[in-house]
Amino acid sequence: MTEPSCLYLERARRPPPQFLISCYIGFALNKSIPLLASLLLFSSVGFAQTTWYVDQGGAGDFTAIQDAIADANVLNGDVVVVRDGLYFENIDFFGKNLHLKSEHGPSAVTIDGFQSGSVVTFQSGEGSDAILEGFRVTNGLNWDGGGISIMADANGNTASPTIRNCNIELNIGNGGGGGMHFRDGSQSLIENCLIQNNSTTHYHGAGVVIFASAPVFKNCTIRNNIATGNGGGIAVWDGSDLYVNSCVFDGNQPDNIKKIAGSPQLLAEYSLALGDSNKGWFGTGCVDAAPIFATGPSGDACLSQIASGQGVDSPGLNEGDPSFYMHGTTRTDEMPDMGISDMGYHYPLSGLYVSNLVAGQTAQVVVADATPSNTVYFVWSFVGGGPVNTPFGTGYVSPPFKVVPLSTDSNGNVGLFQSVPPHVAGVNIWFHGADLGSQSMLNPLAMTIQ
Repeated sequence: MTEPSCLYLERARRPPPQFLISCYIGFALNKSIPLLASLLLFSSVGFAQTTWYVDQGGAGDFTAIQDAIADANVLNGDVVVVRDGLYFENIDFFGKNLHLKSEHGPSAVTIDGFQSGSVVTFQSGEGSDAILEGFRVTNGLNWDGGGISIMADANGNTASPTIRNCNIELNIGNGGGGGMHFRDGSQSLIENCLIQNNSTTHYHGAGVVIFASAPVFKNCTIRNNIATGNGGGIAVWDGSDLYVNSCVFDGNQPDNIKKIAGSPQLLAEYSLALGDSNKGWFGTGCVDAAPIFATGPSGDACLSQIASGQGVDSPGLNEGDPSFYMHGTTRTDEMPDMGISDMGYHYPLSGLYVSNLVAGQTAQVVVADATPSNTVYFVWSFVGGGPVNTPFGTGYVSPPFKVVPLSTDSNGNVGLFQSVPPHVAGVNIWFHGADLGSQSMLNPLAMTIQ
């Protein structure tokens, strides 16, 4: 099967809008595929890894997160999905490169460390395939790294996990690093995290403290962290190499980023930090301004935007690194970020979204939180909202309809842009789709082109 030439399937980077919604989207023979046949074609796709479920009520494979990690049958490359709830645990990855993720994001799953150590620990040589995704990490108390502690094992094997879509808040470092602690050469990736309201009792780095490591922070919001010493946001010691991209700093006391000792290498790009334009780390694309937050259904770290009903646009709007795209939303109306990504934390989305469906403008289609590195089908009809039967459930589009296969990225997201012709205002359109990896239907949408 051949992808239509008029369709760009966005994976790593987003191009300028240049695609026509009126172009015929089909396969090489210019024929649309019936929805039932399309789903049957891919319904037998299999995977090498195993997916395990943690459910406090007993409906999964385990009732505790640490029990799942420690089980001998849970192997490198496996996925452990944690269902909604409040988990009082202090977890250690034990060197396993597995993907630990919440089922419905940080608003639904909290790991509470009960002030009995770091909430999450990586200390056994875990690599970038050790992924912590979608949790609220809170109430940790440790000398360094009350929330998350990352260090080498006794043999010097460095831990460099990936932390994604997490809210790391209200943790305490008696020494430093209330929120996070890096040591021993860690090169972790911290992507799309909200690091806020953490503190230190004695020393530096209320949000983050870094010793001889080189972590990368992308699209994080680091705010309202209070250190007794210096580095309210991030404190960096000698031998470290910190890189920050598309992040927002606000309200950290006494400062956002601080060198504590020696000459660590610091660089921030496309980031927002009020009063820091005179700092040596304030690099390309950085903005010296207050972020102007707004509160929406997902939380109070949204960015103020006229398009979502606020009176003014945040200076972080559309100012992130143009070379990569962050899925999710910074808007109070929970519509996906579009165009050049906004700075800072994006609240995770799940399902099918179509935004800016306006005649003569550019619409965006986003499928979020589907099966990573797999296939989803995006389907639409101008005729009606079904129903039709599929192997994965009811489809809410009426024939004839168009079916477009899309390839999700490693986070389970995919998006595309299409220009809406100027003459179709007032036309009704129905959207649906399917996630072939999970063998489930996406949410249906019924919309009118504006």
